[in-house]
Amino acid sequence: MTGTTKSLGVRLTSDDVAAGIWDATRGRGRLPKVHYEIGARAKVLATVAKYAPNWAVRTVNKYFSGR
Repeated sequence: MTGTTKSLGVRLTSDDVAAGIWDATRGRGRLPKVHYEIGARAKVLATVAKYAPNWAVRTVNKYFSGR
């Protein structure tokens, strides 16, 4: 488990991961998707990171990882 995983308090069950794998292998669009977020918290953080400036994302990641 990584420092960020511990500090964010990731709480996934095997069912959550299995559902994510199922969705990743079934929903093929025109362009292949590379990253799949599993869980509501990961989806929110990924969406925020998409629109936030890079310096802000790096700062938040450093904070959560304890560096």
